[in-house]
Parts: sequence; structure tokens; C-alpha cells
Amino acid sequence: MYPDRGPDVDDSPIEAFRSPAALRHQRRAVLVERAGWVGMLLLIVAALAGLLGPGPLSHTSSGSSDGSLEVDFSRFLRSGATTGLDISLTLSDPSEQPRVRIDADYLDAFSIDDVRPAPAEVIARGDQLEFVFAAPEAPRIAISFDLTAQQFGRRAGTVEVGDSTTASITQFIYP
Repeated sequence: MYPDRGPDVDDSPIEAFRSPAALRHQRRAVLVERAGWVGMLLLIVAALAGLLGPGPLSHTSSGSSDGSLEVDFSRFLRSGATTGLDISLTLSDPSEQPRVRIDADYLDAFSIDDVRPAPAEVIARGDQLEFVFAAPEAPRIAISFDLTAQQFGRRAGTVEVGDSTTASITQFIYP
């Protein structure tokens, strides 16, 4: 097919792929392909772990040091999605009305769809909203907030009961 130019010259089409430029291009292509596979694998692992939806890392709880307050919530949400903020509270005196304060800046990222049990009163106190509930008949009360995320990004806040009982909340809301 090619005229013979001697024993030291190889004009075959294969030699074009052995040039330094072709080898550099091939190495880059292999690296990009491997990076793509690693990226897809990391995305699958993140989804299974709960970083993109339900999973073992998507739900958490926070509580006070004395154990009288515990807050269960989702770490990762989508804007427009409904989520729950479940508060368990142990009262030192069951005859008094429980008062739960939540940071107003935190609640600004959500619309409050429902609160169970219904609060007897809601009071704006500076940078917090205080929810006052009827006195329970037991020393433990469970309060559930149904919230719909209206904004996206990282949101942090605190839930407070009494003077020194606090629990921190940190969530990330995807667009």
C-alpha cells in the first residue's frame, strides 16, 4: 500500500497514534473518563447516604445537656418540601404551661403549616417566637411543627425552653 522507504521508516497509520501529542491526548481522555466515573460513584453514594433525600444521614436530633429537651428534624430538605420539627419536652412542673421559643430568623425560611397540639398563644419576643401550650396532664409533652421550606441554603437556629435549656438546629435546603 505504501511504497517501501527502507527498513527504518514506518509510514503505517498506527504510527500517527503513537506520536507524543496523541499519547498526551489519550492520557487526558482516560483521566477525564476516570474522573467522571468517580464523580458518578460519589453522587450515588451521597444519594444512598441521605444527602439528597431519605437515608441514614438525612435525619438527626439535637437535645439539651440535661435531656429535658429533644428536637428531631431533617438535615437536608428541598425548597417547597414539607418537613417536620418534632420536639419532646420533659417538664419539671406539669401544671405550668410549656413555653417553646424558636429563632424567628430560622422560621423565616419556612411557612408553618400546622402545630400539634395547637398553641394557646404565640408571642413575638425580639428575635424569637414563643409558643405557649396548655398545661399537659403528664410530665412529658410532644410538639410537632409541620413546616414547608420557602428559601434555600443553610439555616441554623435554636429551640429554647426555660432560661437555659436549648437545642440547636442546622439544616440545608436545596433549591
